[in-house]
Amino acid sequence: MPIRRILSLFVQPATAVFLSLALALPASAAPVHGGDLKWVIDREATSLVPLNSPTFAAQLIGTKIFDGLLSYDEQMRPQPQLATRWQLSPDGLSYTFDLQPGVRWQDGRPFTSEDVAFSILRLKQAHPRGRLTFAAVTAVETPSPLQVIVRLSKPTPYLLSAFAATESPIVPKHLYENLPPAKNPPAAAIVGTGPFQLKEWVRGQHVILERNPNYWQSGKPYLDRILIEFSQDAVARIAGFEARRFDIGYDGVVPVTEVERLRQVPHLSVENRPALYQASHRELAFNLDHPYVSDARVRKAIAHALNLELFQKLVYLGHAQIAPSPISARVPAFHDPAIQPYRYDTARANHLLDEAGYPRQANGWRFRLKLLNNPANDPKSADFIRQALRAVGIDVDVSLSDQPTYIRRVYTDRDFDLAIDALSNTFDPALGVHRVFLSRSFQIGLPFSNPSHYSNPKIDALLDQAAHESDLARRQALYKTLQTTVHDELPVLDLVDPPAFVVKNRAVRGELRGELRGAHGLYWNFADTYIEPPGTAKASGDPS
Repeated sequence: MPIRRILSLFVQPATAVFLSLALALPASAAPVHGGDLKWVIDREATSLVPLNSPTFAAQLIGTKIFDGLLSYDEQMRPQPQLATRWQLSPDGLSYTFDLQPGVRWQDGRPFTSEDVAFSILRLKQAHPRGRLTFAAVTAVETPSPLQVIVRLSKPTPYLLSAFAATESPIVPKHLYENLPPAKNPPAAAIVGTGPFQLKEWVRGQHVILERNPNYWQSGKPYLDRILIEFSQDAVARIAGFEARRFDIGYDGVVPVTEVERLRQVPHLSVENRPALYQASHRELAFNLDHPYVSDARVRKAIAHALNLELFQKLVYLGHAQIAPSPISARVPAFHDPAIQPYRYDTARANHLLDEAGYPRQANGWRFRLKLLNNPANDPKSADFIRQALRAVGIDVDVSLSDQPTYIRRVYTDRDFDLAIDALSNTFDPALGVHRVFLSRSFQIGLPFSNPSHYSNPKIDALLDQAAHESDLARRQALYKTLQTTVHDELPVLDLVDPPAFVVKNRAVRGELRGELRGAHGLYWNFADTYIEPPGTAKASGDPS
């Protein structure tokens, strides 16, 4: 049945709730079981398992199906999920996890430590960041079905922050051990321990998740189903929110130009709520294997040609934050605020291009570059950069595509000069930032890793040291050197930290661990999410 037909069967006039989502619910407002959540995502999912292809859609959807060992609160402190207890050895070389008893996979098989051991080793092998995240893992031992010991070759201070379902989903060994590590699993293998299970996936159209009746958290989830529609039509998405056909959406689901208008719709809430665990970041990657941009003078000319203040005002309407450093200000422990954007100076840009040996020709152009835009970005990003570079004599051929095509052209075919990429800083530079600059992160076909093919042995050594440095002050100093060095060498030009708007019907509610809480935002599992029925005091607009 088409998703539009399915949605039409369940559209109800969910009425407004005028209490701030930042407040915990009063004790009398008990969660309500039942109902369908109608969710729209602006990007197609190529996988529903964030194991070897952790795309935006795979992480958003997969975290409803799969659990991690841990989750994290707003201060990034670990909280139990599949692990009930964890302990670091005095020498810093092993973590011991005790596991939730009585957990079963959605196909009825028992969840055990063997699944955790398999998942960690598979993540180390196949996940784009996993080879860095788990690089120091030498063995994963299973002394009992409910205990796991992760052995390390050296102390790894960030590792305890890496066990969320978005980053390190736990998958069933019995279904995955015979699957090729680099291939997305078939639908029959999309079996987790999470609150929802896959009912239907029509590629390019929709996904239906239904309540897992055997979920290990008793009484949860509250929702019966999650109906997910993929729509690349912004006009249709906006109309769907206004007409109550969609209950919730995230990030690029609504253009920034429509945010203020939707904030005036009584039944909708629109909040800028970036997920702290993701720390989304935008950068312009230079393909250092291609002739023009392999010259640092050309890269710096491009940097001087871009007015980032104007960029964030025109493209993001002021909702973004200029981010000249590869470590986002959303990761304050390691961000260096002394790093400043390249000064907007077209005269300097023209001088550098002339100096590099690329004078304007009779037609006014110096050369032409191919610019690709990750579809997570507004197309206006590419338009802005094209116009800015044309002003200094660089012709730009812009190519817009879907996510799979973008990933293939950047990370497999290497068919680009410039790429506006969308990479998560994550919660620690060792995971989100190292992959951009470590030379060994570059591998043909490996997405979201070293798109520029940057190689600097000194930076490699620095990052290896930072990954295992236990002293916070020394670690901060290492990352300060990283930021200064790459800001000068410019394998990528850091642009902005974008907004991430949550658009939702006010009748969609969550408890303290709900859909807008913790470090995860909408990447959380929706186990606590419910729909407030019409006719209640709050649903009828009574603010008391």
